[in-house]
Amino acid sequence: MVNPALVHLLDINPVEIQNNISKDNFNINEVGIAHNMMHNLEENNIKIFLSLALFDEKEEIIVKSDYNFIYKVDNLEENYKINDEGETVFNATLVKTLLGMSYSTLRGIIFNEFITVDKIIIPIIDPQLILENRIKIT
Repeated sequence: MVNPALVHLLDINPVEIQNNISKDNFNINEVGIAHNMMHNLEENNIKIFLSLALFDEKEEIIVKSDYNFIYKVDNLEENYKINDEGETVFNATLVKTLLGMSYSTLRGIIFNEFITVDKIIIPIIDPQLILENRIKIT
């Protein structure tokens, strides 16, 4: 079970940022989003890498923002299992909760840091859609 009181955001780190907003390209036509998740079971930590790109009508990037969100989950041991292949499989509700928190925080960062044009609206996205768009890092 996911208890929000047991989830702590420890750190937020920018990885890559592009800001191409101008008065000519402030209409968002498409949103691209993907994630990757890493963990340290001994320390009850989860790192969410979240990549967000906002595109204009010409399919050019207006804003690209890649951030790491580091969480401590006090009851992490209750939210994963080790499968037959030895892989850690996390409770989907926990992952969607962390993705939703990360995306909401990233939207706030983008509004606060990058958006100077009043007409840009960054949509709210169902965390399930973020969950389905995973970046594989080898």
